[in-house]
Parts: sequence; C-alpha cells; structure tokens
Amino acid sequence: MRTGTSSWTDRTITSDPSTDPLAGVTADTYEIEAEFDLGGATAPRFGFALHARSDGSSDRTVLYDRAAQTLYGASLPPVGNRVKMRLVVDRGQLEIFGNDGRLSYSGNVNFDSSPGSQGIRLFAESGSVRLVSLKLHRLGSGWGTGQATLESNLAGPWQAVNGMWTDTAGGKRGMHTGDAFYLSDTTAADFTYEGDLKVVNGVAAALTFRANADATQHYSANIDTNGLLKLWRPGHVIATYPTTVTPGRTYHLKVVASGSNIKVYMNNSTTPAINAMDSTYASGRLGVNTFNGTGEFQDVDVFIG
Repeated sequence: MRTGTSSWTDRTITSDPSTDPLAGVTADTYEIEAEFDLGGATAPRFGFALHARSDGSSDRTVLYDRAAQTLYGASLPPVGNRVKMRLVVDRGQLEIFGNDGRLSYSGNVNFDSSPGSQGIRLFAESGSVRLVSLKLHRLGSGWGTGQATLESNLAGPWQAVNGMWTDTAGGKRGMHTGDAFYLSDTTAADFTYEGDLKVVNGVAAALTFRANADATQHYSANIDTNGLLKLWRPGHVIATYPTTVTPGRTYHLKVVASGSNIKVYMNNSTTPAINAMDSTYASGRLGVNTFNGTGEFQDVDVFIG
C-alpha cells in the first residue's frame, strides 16, 4: 500500500520550524519510520504532530519523554541510547510501535482529512535531539482507488478537474477543448517529478505541480505543438524553450523544484531546458494537464527528499 517514500538523515531537530524536514509536507494516510540518538540530546520531549494545521493545532501529538523514558505515555527505555518510532496514520486509526515492537499501541482517532488539516510536524521542546533517519511512506487505499493503466507512485484518490479522462493501453488519457487537469492526492513542496507525455492531437500536455484542489493555482510544464516547452502558471508564462513537438510522439519531462527554483528537463537530458525562478506557489498537489485536445500520460512518479 506504500505509494511513495521520502527520506531524510542526520538532522538536528529543535523547536525552530526551520529544522523540521517535514515542513510543508502534507499527507492524509501515511506511515512514519524514525530513529533518534539521545546522546547529547537536551530536549526533554520530542515527537510528531499529526494532521497539523497552520494555527498550531493538530489531531494527535506523539511525544517521547526522555526523563520518564516513555513514548505516548507508555514505558520505552532507549536501546543503545536510541529510540525508534513507527507510526501508521489511517483516517480513523493511529498505530504506534516503539523500538521494533517493544511497545505497541492501536487506537481510534477521528483524523480531519480536510486539505488544511493534513500537515505533519517533527519538533523538539526546549532543546535539541539528533534525528538519525526518517522515512515518510504515503499509503494508498486497498479499495481500488489506484489507476487501472497509469503507472505511478502518486497517492490516490485522483480527481478530474474538467475534461473527460479515460484509461487506455498507453496510460491515462484526457480530452478537453480547454484546460483539463487530473490531480492526485499527493502534495509536495520540493521534489523531482517526472513522466511520459504525448499530445495525441491538439495543442499541449503537461506535468502539473503545486496545485490547489480545483487547479485555479498551479505550475505546469508542458509540451506544446506550437514548438515549445513551456513553464507556466495561471495568467503568466514563466519561461519557454523552443523545440519541435510532434503529435503522437512520447516525450519525457522531469521537473526539479527547490524553493523558488524550478528546472525542467526534456528527454533525459542532463542539462535543464528551463531554469527559472518563481515563488508564487510553495506547495500543492501533483498531477497532469491537457489543453485544447487530447493528451496521454504514463510512468508518472515523484521523488521527495
């Protein structure tokens, strides 16, 4: 059920949000694997805020208390001066495992799945602790929300915004007289995002990223049969690169986004065709787009961290 994994290593975590590797990351159903080194730690407590919101609240906080040697209130002495946590977050359930199963907990939690309540925070109170490793696995549904023909590590459910979207032998196909989007449930801030695109007929096909739920805000990197590779957001073309785009031919695009810097690579080139700066949107959903015609998409994957 893991649809995508992000990982981080060797970080010092404090109460300063800038030390949080999960800053800007959102998810609805997921699994966290983390290991902490208590040698030199000064924070009395550290842990995760789950389904967190911008006002600082969260649906559940899982803390390790160094003095009491407890995780989520249950006894968990360190092993070799280290503490391991594994958290599984479902829409109505939280599971906690400590130090490879020495502690286990399962409980019902009414997690708020609205878009503004899907934040995750890692923090330390009044001091610091060293994060040895952290993995975030996004979890898909076991009830058929995957895509029948689209190979992708993006989490579902997927949402169509305009147009007609169908499964074909070649992947996911979208048709519309204007802009149509097919958005996954995966959101990200900084990432490498790539996929195979084809303009079957018409004007353009694109990888879309940092989008809101109705795609009124987004970035898109598209192949345009007018002879362009284009990076744009609503109302503004950020950058273009002249290149021949032939209907019926498959092109591979890769987007590397880091803060306000966005690079777009074409057909596995090691040199970006577009290297631009734009800070309008910091994070959002990943998906695909077709414009004024029919586009087809396959092997759409994101790599975060």
